Amino acid sequence: MKTFVRNVFALGLLGAAMPAFGDWTGCYSPTNANPRSNPYSSYVLGTELIVAAYGWGGTVTYGGGDLVAGPNSPCFYQGAVALVNNQVLGLQVGTTGQSPTGFDSNMDLNLGGLDAGTPAVYDAIVIDGGGPTAIPAANLQYVGTSNRYAYFQSSVGPFNMFLQLDVIGDAARMQWVFQNTDITSHTVAIWSARWTAMQAQGLVSGIGGNTIVTDYVDPEVAYGLGGDFTPGSRIASNGNYVIAPGFKPIRLMRRFTRAYDGGNFPAYVDFNFSMIHPYGLRIENGPLDQSKFDLAVADANGSNLAGKVRSTSTLVDEIIIGSAETVIGAPKQGANFPANIFSPSNNGYTSDIECGSNTSYIQKYHPVTIAASQYGAILQYYREAGALADYSAPYAFVAHAPKAIVADNNAAGYSPNPIQISAYIDNTRGYSTTNKLLNLNNVLVTLRFKASQGLTFAPNQGATKVTLTINGSTDDYWQASTVIPVIHPTEVAHATWTLNYDNLQNGPLSYSIISTPAGSVPKTLSGSILATPGKVFQFASGANLISNPWSVTDSSWASILNLDPSLFQAYDWDAQRGSYVPTNFAQRGGGAWVVVPNSQVVNVNPSATTYQDIFAPTIDLQRQLFPGWNLISCPSNYPVPLGDLVGASNSASQQSLTYQEMVNFGFIGPSLAYWDENAQAYAYIGGVTATMTPSRAYWIFVKTPDSLTLQYPGLNFEGAPDTTGRASGGSVAHRTIDNFKAGPSDWRVQLIARGPANVDDKNYFGMIAQAADLPYLNTPKPPMGPTQQVALGLHQSQSSGKVVQLAESMASGSARQEWIVTAHATKAGTYTINWPDLRSVPNNVQLRFVDTAAGISRDMRTVSGYSFTANGDSVRTFKIQSDSGTASHAVIGNVVVSRPSRDPNAAFTITYTLSSSATTSVRILGGAGTEVFAVTRGRADKVGENSITWNLRDNANRAVAPGVYRIEIVAETSSGDRVRKIVPINVVR
Repeated sequence: MKTFVRNVFALGLLGAAMPAFGDWTGCYSPTNANPRSNPYSSYVLGTELIVAAYGWGGTVTYGGGDLVAGPNSPCFYQGAVALVNNQVLGLQVGTTGQSPTGFDSNMDLNLGGLDAGTPAVYDAIVIDGGGPTAIPAANLQYVGTSNRYAYFQSSVGPFNMFLQLDVIGDAARMQWVFQNTDITSHTVAIWSARWTAMQAQGLVSGIGGNTIVTDYVDPEVAYGLGGDFTPGSRIASNGNYVIAPGFKPIRLMRRFTRAYDGGNFPAYVDFNFSMIHPYGLRIENGPLDQSKFDLAVADANGSNLAGKVRSTSTLVDEIIIGSAETVIGAPKQGANFPANIFSPSNNGYTSDIECGSNTSYIQKYHPVTIAASQYGAILQYYREAGALADYSAPYAFVAHAPKAIVADNNAAGYSPNPIQISAYIDNTRGYSTTNKLLNLNNVLVTLRFKASQGLTFAPNQGATKVTLTINGSTDDYWQASTVIPVIHPTEVAHATWTLNYDNLQNGPLSYSIISTPAGSVPKTLSGSILATPGKVFQFASGANLISNPWSVTDSSWASILNLDPSLFQAYDWDAQRGSYVPTNFAQRGGGAWVVVPNSQVVNVNPSATTYQDIFAPTIDLQRQLFPGWNLISCPSNYPVPLGDLVGASNSASQQSLTYQEMVNFGFIGPSLAYWDENAQAYAYIGGVTATMTPSRAYWIFVKTPDSLTLQYPGLNFEGAPDTTGRASGGSVAHRTIDNFKAGPSDWRVQLIARGPANVDDKNYFGMIAQAADLPYLNTPKPPMGPTQQVALGLHQSQSSGKVVQLAESMASGSARQEWIVTAHATKAGTYTINWPDLRSVPNNVQLRFVDTAAGISRDMRTVSGYSFTANGDSVRTFKIQSDSGTASHAVIGNVVVSRPSRDPNAAFTITYTLSSSATTSVRILGGAGTEVFAVTRGRADKVGENSITWNLRDNANRAVAPGVYRIEIVAETSSGDRVRKIVPINVVR
């Protein structure tokens, strides 16, 4: 582990002799010795993670000549282009990027890097909903001594404008404050545009088409990968790899608006250099989380802006992504703000025109209404794409880690190995004010991750294994810590750990980094690294639901696993018959159960290789899904986001549908199920951003009576080895079984079934206010696994009359509901159904658990479970009943004792009324008050009339003697109110 402290820089006015921090050398004409004007003015601020330059005077000239002129005409064959360096923000990665190879170190994040200018980069002001107005020249500007900021002051329309640029950690923070000098209120908004052309290690991304270069050479030629160039050649298509959460990488020009996209509006957009190199610029779209972002209004000029600002906007209303020529009018439009918008097509705000190689965007912030003489603010953050960060005061905390650990065809199995994770602490904006400077002392920085994931610390880093309980789960963790003795104000310090791995867990590998400065605020950053499977299976003892993601010449499981067939059993699912069948062969895109007697690591046949057809937008693989349950899987050793799946139902085969459309239209269930081999129980994934993990098989439920054709996509994830273009899709985010967030009127209860050697714990019931969410929450329960001993199911009747078992059954509307619950036990023994947590259930909701066979009911608030005995392979049926009402005192009303006949041996029926639902116990007492017989204990009774029967026998099942006995009824409400009533009864023989 290594720790470093580095000074950062805040440069003042830079003129014509400005050092070439962001030399866009491929665009300067070789014949132009002075591409920058004289004077040329910028303020440059930076850390080792990011550098920002705010230009406020001069020009920089790119290109010159024409297409025929050859090497004397880089970038723009139309002729020379002078970018205006006036009130523009240029961005560049600092000396330390995220790539372990240093690929993105000093990478430019827009055309020109720090030599930015209009029309390639600009901001504009929109007043009262009118047209955009260029930012006026500042009448006051300076670089502050405190913190790390530059300050600009000017006037525009009815406003005085105060702009402060801060560099915090890996972020450039733009704070726009406006003072309304008019006697009436006005609105103001910021529009920001950027041509995200990037230059790194002699390669370019986000610039191409009619571009001539003289010095770029690289073998990557596919979309989003840079270019394969020789001097004097035309750049191929090489647009940015653009990621918006919930969407496929954006290839088509796209316009997002909150009015149209609603909950689907992306919280951020990442403009990456490429899929191979997933490093670049993230623009935040708000609303920003105040626990992670510093939203306090800065007051650099001592004018009490923090106390005067009445409203601050961090919300973006609209984003337009497309080619620079179309969206922002670059490169020949000059300093105006054209804001060209393509016409939306019939399917919303996505065009059918590619973004092309010249990637750009416009970001339109929500207007702030400012009353007369009052102040308002708009706050922007530009930051590294994909890095973890916490910018809240008093210091910034940033982490870098690989996006993915990728399996390859080599014997080593993975790349990279080892890996590095780094944490950075920037002592600014809390303790870095001049005359109030404060060091961060003895900063303890700890990296921690679960020991079961296959990650380990490299030697000599002081790593220890500890057992911790986090979020109610107890696990073994590896952790290593270092102490940074001191971090002075405006210094950045970092710690780096080296990690090795073996028998790596497939899927996301979670980790946390904790910063604990002495006497200051602790912070935690949590993230994950996506691990694609190597040529290995880690089998748990018992059942494993797997798939084969590798290209093999022999598809038999015995060959793939390199195991004798006598050492395992394999079962496929016959979707048409709805049953398991033994199988010897793997199907690409399908799955199988493999049962082994002991936990073991199995190496895949070394001849297996990566499928090569995945490097196209779609692959030549479709899977026919039949009504009911089907098994699917990743078609290669790389993950597949659910949002990338496309299908067509035979009942609506005229048009293909996205995954979310298949869910929305009721063709498939809302979630996929997989088998957690360690817990030997099912778990679930759902939503367009969820990802199928290679080597694992998934259950998918087809809800219609017609079959469905599923089309597998090509490769798409950050950190992958290669790619071509992707179509863009998207959908509104919905709650799912694995991502349930309760609203104010919602509640959900977990049911856990426990058997002698098996647990089924992902079962839920409850109530929600939004009935529209029910189709996304009511999740079908997959078939029992071949070794599973107990499985719960909540039953739901379909419109077709068919009953479907659910893992999650939510209801809406009336609080009086009933859920039918079945427990399927495959072996004799004692089983328990638990409901461990009722805290989300409102106090006025009563819940009863009813054993219909035994005639027993329990108040679920007074007990946490119910046990029953199974004699063999059998199914027990239970009911859960909910009701609501205001809490009231328990009152036992009229008690009536009756017999059905004059027979002296006939049983007594005891009927009593309750003023509210309660847990009741009824006993027969002798003359001395001792218990003769317990008729019932802890029964959940409802408000109104209830009855119970006594057969004139004692607890030893002996007939009682004639005489006078007493009936004792005790009732207790869920609020703890308890009442007792005694009634005499005469037994005559």
